[in-house]
Amino acid sequence: MGSWHKTSFDNCHWTKKRQTLVAPNGVINYTTSIIVTIQNERAGFLPENLYKALSDVTGHWTLSSKTQKDYIVLGDVDEEINENFTIEDVKRKYQAGLIVQVADNTLRDMLKHYRAVLA
Repeated sequence: MGSWHKTSFDNCHWTKKRQTLVAPNGVINYTTSIIVTIQNERAGFLPENLYKALSDVTGHWTLSSKTQKDYIVLGDVDEEINENFTIEDVKRKYQAGLIVQVADNTLRDMLKHYRAVLA
């Protein structure tokens, strides 16, 4: 089992978006995604490549859509992921989603933030 590192933030914003897609054959598909906005004032953020190079990630965090293993959970989670409480248990117990897209919007003049889209 790989290693999981939990970082908790207060006062983040999220919205749930439902999309209806009609395929060329007329089949209707529904998808739901969650968009999470994390304010830039969160200390310790590193781009994924710098984060992975650390020998000790204490005090740092990142967002990754590349690994297909990073999740965001909406709300507080008391448990730690381990062999007795897996990410599948987290997804069953809490509202959580896999990070599929990340945007660094911290170079804007105003409202600097990170944006993650969850599936």
